[in-house]
Amino acid sequence: MSRLIFWTLFIVGYCSHLDFDIVDLSHTIGPTTIRLPFYPPYNFTVIKKYFDENLNIWIEENWFGMAEHTNTHVDAPAHMFRGRPFMNEVPLEKMVGPGVIIDVTEKVAVNFVYGVMVDDLLNWEAQFGKIPDYAVVIMNSGWYKKYPDPELVFGSQNWTNMQTHRFPSWTIDAVEWLLCNRHVLAVGVDTPSVDLRGLGALPVHKRLFRESIIALEGVANLDAIPPCKSTIFIPPLKLYKGSGAPARIFATVPKMKHDGYNQVKNAPSDVNPKFHNARIKTEFYEHK
Repeated sequence: MSRLIFWTLFIVGYCSHLDFDIVDLSHTIGPTTIRLPFYPPYNFTVIKKYFDENLNIWIEENWFGMAEHTNTHVDAPAHMFRGRPFMNEVPLEKMVGPGVIIDVTEKVAVNFVYGVMVDDLLNWEAQFGKIPDYAVVIMNSGWYKKYPDPELVFGSQNWTNMQTHRFPSWTIDAVEWLLCNRHVLAVGVDTPSVDLRGLGALPVHKRLFRESIIALEGVANLDAIPPCKSTIFIPPLKLYKGSGAPARIFATVPKMKHDGYNQVKNAPSDVNPKFHNARIKTEFYEHK
Protein backbone atom coordinates (compact mmCIF):
# COMPACT_ATOMS: atom_id res chain seq x y z
CA MET A 1 0.00 0.00 0.00
CA SER A 2 2.82 2.39 0.87
CA ARG A 3 4.39 1.74 -2.53
CA LEU A 4 1.09 2.52 -4.26
CA ILE A 5 0.79 5.80 -2.36
CA PHE A 6 4.37 6.69 -3.29
CA TRP A 7 3.84 6.16 -7.02
CA THR A 8 0.50 7.97 -6.96
CA LEU A 9 2.10 11.01 -5.36
CA PHE A 10 5.03 10.78 -7.77
CA ILE A 11 2.78 10.75 -10.84
CA VAL A 12 0.65 13.61 -9.53
CA GLY A 13 3.77 15.62 -8.74
CA TYR A 14 5.32 14.87 -12.13
CA CYS A 15 2.24 15.99 -14.04
CA SER A 16 1.56 19.04 -11.92
CA HIS A 17 4.51 20.90 -13.42
CA LEU A 18 2.50 21.47 -16.60
CA ASP A 19 0.72 24.80 -16.69
CA PHE A 20 -1.66 23.61 -19.40
CA ASP A 21 -4.06 20.77 -20.11
CA ILE A 22 -3.71 18.42 -23.08
CA VAL A 23 -6.69 17.40 -25.22
CA ASP A 24 -6.62 14.62 -27.79
CA LEU A 25 -8.29 15.71 -31.05
CA SER A 26 -7.82 12.47 -32.99
CA HIS A 27 -9.89 9.39 -33.70
CA THR A 28 -8.35 5.98 -33.04
CA ILE A 29 -6.85 4.16 -36.01
CA GLY A 30 -8.09 0.57 -35.98
CA PRO A 31 -10.59 -1.91 -37.38
CA THR A 32 -13.39 0.67 -37.41
CA THR A 33 -11.36 3.35 -39.20
CA ILE A 34 -13.48 5.50 -41.50
CA ARG A 35 -12.30 5.51 -45.12
CA LEU A 36 -13.54 6.64 -48.50
CA PRO A 37 -15.18 3.76 -50.37
CA PHE A 38 -12.53 3.53 -53.10
CA TYR A 39 -9.71 3.13 -50.55
CA PRO A 40 -8.55 -0.34 -49.51
CA PRO A 41 -9.59 -1.22 -45.96
CA TYR A 42 -7.29 -0.78 -43.00
CA ASN A 43 -4.97 -3.77 -42.68
CA PHE A 44 -3.36 -4.84 -39.40
CA THR A 45 -1.03 -7.84 -39.42
CA VAL A 46 0.49 -9.35 -36.31
CA ILE A 47 4.10 -10.27 -37.12
CA LYS A 48 5.26 -11.32 -33.66
CA LYS A 49 3.35 -11.89 -30.46
CA TYR A 50 5.01 -14.24 -28.03
CA PHE A 51 7.19 -14.62 -24.97
CA ASP A 52 10.85 -14.94 -25.88
CA GLU A 53 12.33 -17.35 -23.37
CA ASN A 54 15.90 -16.62 -24.45
CA LEU A 55 15.48 -12.89 -23.86
CA ASN A 56 12.99 -13.38 -21.02
CA ILE A 57 10.71 -10.71 -22.49
CA TRP A 58 7.27 -10.42 -24.10
CA ILE A 59 7.46 -9.18 -27.73
CA GLU A 60 4.80 -7.71 -30.02
CA GLU A 61 5.43 -6.35 -33.53
CA ASN A 62 2.82 -5.49 -36.15
CA TRP A 63 2.48 -4.25 -39.71
CA PHE A 64 -0.31 -1.90 -40.76
CA GLY A 65 -1.50 -0.43 -44.03
CA MET A 66 -3.96 2.36 -44.72
CA ALA A 67 -4.69 5.17 -47.15
CA GLU A 68 -3.13 8.58 -46.43
CA HIS A 69 -6.48 10.36 -46.19
CA THR A 70 -8.08 8.21 -43.50
CA ASN A 71 -9.69 9.12 -40.17
CA THR A 72 -8.00 12.13 -38.50
CA HIS A 73 -5.47 13.27 -41.07
CA VAL A 74 -3.71 16.15 -42.80
CA ASP A 75 -4.01 17.02 -46.48
CA ALA A 76 -0.74 18.28 -47.91
CA PRO A 77 -1.00 21.08 -50.51
CA ALA A 78 0.31 18.64 -53.15
CA HIS A 79 -2.90 16.64 -52.69
CA MET A 80 -4.75 18.71 -55.26
CA PHE A 81 -2.32 21.33 -56.56
CA ARG A 82 0.69 20.48 -58.70
CA GLY A 83 3.97 21.97 -57.55
CA ARG A 84 2.91 22.52 -53.94
CA PRO A 85 4.58 20.85 -50.91
CA PHE A 86 4.26 17.16 -50.19
CA MET A 87 3.78 15.98 -46.63
CA ASN A 88 7.52 15.64 -45.96
CA GLU A 89 8.08 19.17 -47.29
CA VAL A 90 5.64 21.01 -45.03
CA PRO A 91 7.76 22.75 -42.35
CA LEU A 92 7.03 22.08 -38.70
CA GLU A 93 6.36 25.74 -38.00
CA LYS A 94 3.26 25.40 -40.19
CA MET A 95 1.92 22.61 -37.97
CA VAL A 96 1.33 24.49 -34.72
CA GLY A 97 -0.71 27.59 -34.02
CA PRO A 98 -3.42 29.21 -31.92
CA GLY A 99 -6.72 27.37 -32.10
CA VAL A 100 -9.82 29.07 -33.47
CA ILE A 101 -12.88 26.84 -33.07
CA ILE A 102 -15.92 27.90 -35.07
CA ASP A 103 -18.92 26.34 -33.32
CA VAL A 104 -21.80 25.74 -35.73
CA THR A 105 -23.42 22.86 -33.84
CA GLU A 106 -26.74 24.65 -33.42
CA LYS A 107 -26.93 25.51 -37.12
CA VAL A 108 -26.03 21.96 -38.12
CA ALA A 109 -28.84 20.67 -35.89
CA VAL A 110 -31.23 22.56 -38.17
CA ASN A 111 -29.36 22.00 -41.47
CA PHE A 112 -27.04 18.99 -41.54
CA VAL A 113 -25.32 20.18 -44.74
CA TYR A 114 -24.56 23.60 -43.30
CA GLY A 115 -21.47 25.37 -44.60
CA VAL A 116 -19.42 27.75 -42.43
CA MET A 117 -20.10 31.28 -43.68
CA VAL A 118 -18.33 34.62 -43.43
CA ASP A 119 -20.89 35.69 -40.81
CA ASP A 120 -19.75 32.81 -38.58
CA LEU A 121 -16.21 34.16 -38.69
CA LEU A 122 -17.34 37.72 -38.02
CA ASN A 123 -19.50 36.54 -35.11
CA TRP A 124 -16.50 34.70 -33.65
CA GLU A 125 -14.41 37.88 -33.86
CA ALA A 126 -17.21 39.91 -32.28
CA GLN A 127 -17.02 37.63 -29.24
CA PHE A 128 -13.30 36.82 -28.99
CA GLY A 129 -11.41 39.43 -30.99
CA LYS A 130 -9.56 39.28 -34.27
CA ILE A 131 -8.51 35.84 -35.47
CA PRO A 132 -4.81 35.68 -34.50
CA ASP A 133 -2.02 35.33 -37.02
CA TYR A 134 -0.90 31.78 -37.81
CA ALA A 135 -4.21 30.41 -36.52
CA VAL A 136 -5.50 26.87 -36.96
CA VAL A 137 -9.19 27.43 -37.76
CA ILE A 138 -11.46 24.41 -37.31
CA MET A 139 -15.21 23.98 -37.74
CA ASN A 140 -16.92 22.25 -34.82
CA SER A 141 -20.20 20.82 -36.06
CA GLY A 142 -20.43 18.04 -33.48
CA TRP A 143 -20.11 15.58 -36.35
CA TYR A 144 -17.13 13.82 -34.77
CA LYS A 145 -19.58 12.14 -32.37
CA LYS A 146 -20.95 10.11 -35.29
CA TYR A 147 -17.70 8.18 -35.74
CA PRO A 148 -17.19 5.31 -36.44
CA ASP A 149 -20.58 4.60 -38.10
CA PRO A 150 -19.92 5.18 -41.85
CA GLU A 151 -23.58 5.79 -42.62
CA LEU A 152 -23.74 8.60 -40.07
CA VAL A 153 -20.31 10.03 -40.87
CA PHE A 154 -20.95 10.21 -44.62
CA GLY A 155 -24.62 11.14 -44.18
CA SER A 156 -25.86 8.32 -46.37
CA GLN A 157 -27.27 4.83 -45.98
CA ASN A 158 -25.52 4.08 -49.26
CA TRP A 159 -22.15 5.42 -48.09
CA THR A 160 -20.17 3.41 -50.66
CA ASN A 161 -21.60 5.77 -53.31
CA MET A 162 -19.71 9.05 -52.90
CA GLN A 163 -22.36 10.93 -54.84
CA THR A 164 -24.71 10.45 -51.88
CA HIS A 165 -22.35 11.84 -49.22
CA ARG A 166 -23.72 14.79 -47.26
CA PHE A 167 -22.20 16.49 -44.19
CA PRO A 168 -21.30 19.99 -42.90
CA SER A 169 -18.14 21.75 -44.02
CA TRP A 170 -16.81 25.11 -45.26
CA THR A 171 -18.18 27.41 -47.94
CA ILE A 172 -15.67 28.77 -50.42
CA ASP A 173 -16.76 32.31 -49.51
CA ALA A 174 -15.72 31.84 -45.87
CA VAL A 175 -12.37 30.34 -46.84
CA GLU A 176 -11.77 33.11 -49.38
CA TRP A 177 -12.46 35.70 -46.67
CA LEU A 178 -10.03 33.98 -44.29
CA LEU A 179 -7.24 33.87 -46.84
CA CYS A 180 -7.74 37.44 -47.99
CA ASN A 181 -8.22 39.05 -44.58
CA ARG A 182 -6.38 36.90 -42.03
CA HIS A 183 -3.13 34.94 -41.86
CA VAL A 184 -3.95 31.28 -41.10
CA LEU A 185 -1.83 28.13 -41.11
CA ALA A 186 -4.54 25.49 -41.44
CA VAL A 187 -8.27 25.06 -41.96
CA GLY A 188 -10.05 22.02 -40.60
CA VAL A 189 -13.29 20.15 -39.99
CA ASP A 190 -14.65 17.38 -37.78
CA THR A 191 -16.21 15.81 -40.89
CA PRO A 192 -14.58 13.83 -43.74
CA SER A 193 -13.85 16.83 -45.99
CA VAL A 194 -13.23 20.59 -45.97
CA ASP A 195 -15.52 20.78 -49.01
CA LEU A 196 -19.27 20.46 -49.01
CA ARG A 197 -20.38 17.51 -51.10
CA GLY A 198 -22.52 17.93 -54.17
CA LEU A 199 -20.80 21.16 -55.28
CA GLY A 200 -18.52 19.65 -57.87
CA ALA A 201 -14.90 20.68 -58.18
CA LEU A 202 -13.71 20.81 -54.53
CA PRO A 203 -13.14 24.58 -54.50
CA VAL A 204 -12.02 24.80 -50.85
CA HIS A 205 -9.29 22.21 -51.32
CA LYS A 206 -7.94 23.97 -54.39
CA ARG A 207 -8.09 27.43 -52.82
CA LEU A 208 -6.23 26.35 -49.68
CA PHE A 209 -3.60 24.39 -51.56
CA ARG A 210 -2.93 27.22 -53.98
CA GLU A 211 -1.68 29.14 -50.94
CA SER A 212 0.19 26.06 -49.59
CA ILE A 213 -2.15 25.85 -46.59
CA ILE A 214 -2.80 22.42 -45.11
CA ALA A 215 -6.28 21.02 -44.47
CA LEU A 216 -7.31 18.99 -41.43
CA GLU A 217 -10.10 16.44 -41.75
CA GLY A 218 -11.79 14.13 -39.26
CA VAL A 219 -10.73 16.18 -36.21
CA ALA A 220 -12.26 14.83 -32.97
CA ASN A 221 -13.27 15.96 -29.49
CA LEU A 222 -13.64 19.65 -30.30
CA ASP A 223 -16.18 20.22 -27.53
CA ALA A 224 -13.33 19.63 -25.07
CA ILE A 225 -11.47 22.83 -26.00
CA PRO A 226 -12.61 26.46 -25.82
CA PRO A 227 -13.30 28.64 -28.88
CA CYS A 228 -9.99 30.46 -28.32
CA LYS A 229 -6.84 30.40 -26.14
CA SER A 230 -5.79 26.88 -27.12
CA THR A 231 -2.71 25.91 -29.10
CA ILE A 232 -3.18 23.16 -31.67
CA PHE A 233 -0.39 20.80 -32.66
CA ILE A 234 -0.56 18.87 -35.93
CA PRO A 235 2.02 16.04 -36.00
CA PRO A 236 1.47 13.94 -39.14
CA LEU A 237 3.74 11.21 -40.42
CA LYS A 238 6.67 12.69 -42.36
CA LEU A 239 5.68 10.69 -45.43
CA TYR A 240 7.95 11.06 -48.48
CA LYS A 241 5.94 12.36 -51.45
CA GLY A 242 2.83 11.99 -49.33
CA SER A 243 -0.29 13.81 -50.46
CA GLY A 244 -1.44 13.55 -46.86
CA ALA A 245 -0.90 11.53 -43.71
CA PRO A 246 -2.69 10.37 -40.57
CA ALA A 247 -1.98 12.61 -37.57
CA ARG A 248 -2.34 12.58 -33.78
CA ILE A 249 -3.68 16.12 -33.56
CA PHE A 250 -3.89 17.54 -30.05
CA ALA A 251 -4.39 20.83 -28.25
CA THR A 252 -2.99 22.47 -25.16
CA VAL A 253 -5.26 24.68 -23.08
CA PRO A 254 -4.22 26.96 -20.19
CA LYS A 255 -5.34 25.73 -16.78
CA MET A 256 -8.17 28.01 -15.68
CA LYS A 257 -10.43 27.29 -12.73
CA HIS A 258 -14.19 27.08 -13.21
CA ASP A 259 -14.07 27.53 -16.99
CA GLY A 260 -15.16 24.02 -17.92
CA TYR A 261 -11.93 23.31 -19.79
CA ASN A 262 -9.59 22.41 -16.94
CA GLN A 263 -9.47 18.66 -17.46
CA VAL A 264 -7.18 16.45 -19.49
CA LYS A 265 -9.48 14.82 -21.99
CA ASN A 266 -8.99 12.06 -24.50
CA ALA A 267 -11.01 11.50 -27.63
CA PRO A 268 -14.07 9.29 -27.08
CA SER A 269 -13.62 5.60 -27.79
CA ASP A 270 -14.50 4.90 -31.41
CA VAL A 271 -13.40 1.28 -31.74
CA ASN A 272 -16.77 -0.44 -31.96
CA PRO A 273 -16.86 -4.02 -33.31
CA LYS A 274 -20.23 -3.25 -34.91
CA PHE A 275 -18.49 -1.13 -37.52
CA HIS A 276 -15.44 -3.23 -38.37
CA ASN A 277 -14.57 -2.53 -42.00
CA ALA A 278 -10.99 -3.73 -42.12
CA ARG A 279 -9.04 -6.79 -43.14
CA ILE A 280 -7.41 -8.08 -39.99
CA LYS A 281 -4.66 -10.57 -40.71
CA THR A 282 -2.78 -12.50 -38.08
CA GLU A 283 0.47 -14.22 -38.80
CA PHE A 284 2.46 -15.75 -35.96
CA TYR A 285 6.12 -16.40 -36.59
CA GLU A 286 7.63 -19.09 -34.43
CA HIS A 287 10.77 -17.94 -32.65
CA LYS A 288 13.78 -20.16 -33.23
